[in-house]
Amino acid sequence: MDGWIKQSIAHTFQMGPFLDSTDGITPETGLTIAAASVLLSKHGAAFAAKNDATALTGTSDTHGYYDCVLNTTDTGTLGTLKAEAQIAGALPVWHTFQVITAQVWDSLFGADVLQVHAVEITAGLITAAAIADAAIDNATFAADVGSTAYATNIIALAADKALVQQRLDHLVAVADADDAVDSSIIAKLASKGATPDWSTFVNTTDALEALRDTAPMGTAMRGTDNAALASVCTEGRLAELDAANLITDVANVKVDTAAILVDTGTDGVVIPQAQADKVWGTAARALTDKADFALSATSRAAIWDEAGAITSISFETLLERLYEMVNNKMIVTEATGAVALRNIADSADVATGNVQDLGATTVRASLTWV
Repeated sequence: MDGWIKQSIAHTFQMGPFLDSTDGITPETGLTIAAASVLLSKHGAAFAAKNDATALTGTSDTHGYYDCVLNTTDTGTLGTLKAEAQIAGALPVWHTFQVITAQVWDSLFGADVLQVHAVEITAGLITAAAIADAAIDNATFAADVGSTAYATNIIALAADKALVQQRLDHLVAVADADDAVDSSIIAKLASKGATPDWSTFVNTTDALEALRDTAPMGTAMRGTDNAALASVCTEGRLAELDAANLITDVANVKVDTAAILVDTGTDGVVIPQAQADKVWGTAARALTDKADFALSATSRAAIWDEAGAITSISFETLLERLYEMVNNKMIVTEATGAVALRNIADSADVATGNVQDLGATTVRASLTWV
């Protein structure tokens, strides 16, 4: 292998030596080598001319070597990069490189460092089955941990020291006067001051036991008005809040309310009649002015157009037909019994029908309106 190349960078290397094809020893220093004469195989792919267009002509160095320029396309594929050239008059020449990532290149030849991840560990390389039985126990680490006795066990002693350092031992094992720092959580639980201070806590009155003794089961619990609750919240008064008593009380309120309506004459009346009369008689609202009650054209049209449930015709049409039945000429043809109701102008029929003589009775069939 001729060396490593950083991926996707321009790279120049000495290609050669080009030796005489006859004796295999004499360097060929005057060859004309076009860019297309240099073929590349990228990580096992087929050979093809290098992408960079720079020829090797006239750039011969000592002993038959020529500068060969590669561009970022030529070096863009990771893995093995083979470069070869077969020029007339010289023996074939080839070179092999390894194209590596920029991070690896910079770690090997620059200031970067290799990224080494123990991926196998996260993939389950270390399992319980892979660890020998008793490989990790107190006896195995006796030299570091010390005796299993508390007084000489360094882990236990380290934990104890941490507790002492933070004064957590004062919660249970050590008497304390005022070790809780002001405004700490413990101080805030004990003090209501702007700057909670543990030293204001008085155990004879503030302890849970002291609070219990002044709670409802005691004798000193007082309300905000400083009245003893025991004399206010009696068993009898609490019993009034029983569910059965509440139902009875609500029923009694409803009965009393009905009686009040009857006594005041307002049973079922929202506004007394006298008050209603005053409202209707107020001239400012023009409620007694009948002109103000005129229907709009839309309302009148709606009334005229309203169809009857039996006749299925509008109110206006019904009135017109009644008028025509009473007022207009009706022609009865005696020979056929045909009936024709004429319009007001007597210019056309508005309805037709038939009259039949059945002997004892005469039947007029329903009119068919034109």
